[in-house]
Amino acid sequence: MIEAGLVRAAESGGVRVVREAQERAVGIRLGNIGRIDARDVCDHEIGRDNRVRGHEKLPGERGLQLAPEEEIDPSQQDRCHATRVERLAASVESNMFVPVAKVDEIEPGTVKPVKAGEVEVAVARVGDEFFAVQGHCLHLQGPLGHGVLDDHLLRCPWHGWTYDVRTGLNDFDHAIELQTFEVRVENGQVTVDV
Repeated sequence: MIEAGLVRAAESGGVRVVREAQERAVGIRLGNIGRIDARDVCDHEIGRDNRVRGHEKLPGERGLQLAPEEEIDPSQQDRCHATRVERLAASVESNMFVPVAKVDEIEPGTVKPVKAGEVEVAVARVGDEFFAVQGHCLHLQGPLGHGVLDDHLLRCPWHGWTYDVRTGLNDFDHAIELQTFEVRVENGQVTVDV
């Protein structure tokens, strides 16, 4: 059905697609699309269209320019949405634990949005353990502190992206990772290392 160079679908029913592979341009003409039946298309009807050469288009057709082909590194997919938030060098060195909530303010199986200094954080409680991740989803910056916690998985309330609060890893794609923060419980206070 596909030949090198140009590709053409049969004209029965009035639909015709011409594609010039080298130029990545597609010309499309739509006739009465409602009456197309795959049984009407015979093998001998599919082949090279010699009426079109180079950048020519058949009369009445509109051109559609495809985006240029580009190589995508699988480990970088969906990176256009947001970049990973990195810790400031001073924060890593200081080990400064900031109180963000009382233990009894975060019920088991819930998550709470808090600020640790200037950093927005989502603190999750799984049983008697506390975990902290960056406050916004890497997809479109949805508020993770308002998400839904199911065991160790935190689901963004906007579009459902899911992360493991223990590791920050996206449940679907482990190349996507939230920033995580160390959490301690001291004197009935939940503290986060920022």
